[in-house]
Amino acid sequence: MSSANIFTLYLVRHGQTDWNVREVCAGQTDIPLNQQGHQEAGAIAGFFADRPLAAIYGSDLERTRVTAEKVCQQKQLSYREDPRLREINYGILEGTNSREWPQTFPELMKTWNYSSFEKGPPEGESRKALIDRCCSFLEDLVAGQPNGPVALFSHGGTIKAILTYIILREANLPINRSFGMIAVDNGSITTLRWKKNRWQIKQVNHTPPVSDKS
Repeated sequence: MSSANIFTLYLVRHGQTDWNVREVCAGQTDIPLNQQGHQEAGAIAGFFADRPLAAIYGSDLERTRVTAEKVCQQKQLSYREDPRLREINYGILEGTNSREWPQTFPELMKTWNYSSFEKGPPEGESRKALIDRCCSFLEDLVAGQPNGPVALFSHGGTIKAILTYIILREANLPINRSFGMIAVDNGSITTLRWKKNRWQIKQVNHTPPVSDKS
């Protein structure tokens, strides 16, 4: 990544969906927010009410776009969709309950999960491919010399992929694994800073309080 101005990047996970509640794997399936998710979107808008933004990017899936709507309106900024910010494609696992995977897909669970980096589930995407496309977006963002803070509305797996990349890159380690232990809750905000040609992680998984009036 080339040098760029100092800027803040907010990584925002979309609000809750019914599939999140039921622990059903969504991946790139286009699932809408539920009532709690809309309230979380309101809380996110409250977080950004007194914070400047120069641009808003996000996944092209509905749950991220709707989460960003109020922020776009209050900042009078367009929502710049980029499919590189989509959730990982889970292939045949999408629409299935993740708690049941050890019973329903026992052989797949022996060869694939966070321990498998270059192999994805059948009809799906590897974690290497996810990190590669996320980091392609980051490189383009830095090269574009943002003139102020940027918000990126995305997904839990995508945000974990970005954090994995930053942690391994800063440690001068090969990007050959993916971290699953990082908590990225629905409606959460993770704050990064680009300074002196490197990323700094300022805050992870901050969840603004939700009001019933959101």
